[in-house]
Amino acid sequence: MALNKFLKLTLLSTLIVFVISCNQEKRRPDPQEIFNEKTPGRKVMQTYQNNNPQLVYFYEVDENKKVTDNKIGEMLYRDDKSVYMGGGIKNNKKDGVWKAFYPDGKVQTDAFFIDGKEDGEYTVYYDNGTIRYTGSYKNGICEGTWKFYTKGGTLHKSLEAKGENIVCGSCPRCIQIAKTKKQ
Repeated sequence: MALNKFLKLTLLSTLIVFVISCNQEKRRPDPQEIFNEKTPGRKVMQTYQNNNPQLVYFYEVDENKKVTDNKIGEMLYRDDKSVYMGGGIKNNKKDGVWKAFYPDGKVQTDAFFIDGKEDGEYTVYYDNGTIRYTGSYKNGICEGTWKFYTKGGTLHKSLEAKGENIVCGSCPRCIQIAKTKKQ
């Protein structure tokens, strides 16, 4: 009887842990977790007048611990050494997670790139941490529903990326629509 009760409690606790882990939000790693002063293959390309790094590239290191010519990351810094923006590089194009940061370190933009083009969820935040707008890109072009929020977090408007709707304002589709509307 005690074994049966033990098995039920074990099963229940396993189920609870499984449900909690499945419901946790997927978190994209910050580029600074991957690319920082301790990352092998780090090369400062530009500095500020105070000698703090401004632009840093990160290169792949081979099995012999030799730095190769294959650039795998890039970070841009403010003159106080705080990260402005950074992310992964593949074939000299943005690839993977890219984030931009406010001076206080909060995320300003969270994006994902494939072959130099935005691809996937794209989110911009206000300086207080609430979402400013969010949507998706496919191969560098906005698609689907884009949601725009007030600084207080209230949904302000929602637009579909179709027809003559300018949504993100920066993808090739929206730029072309804007040019057409000006003519």
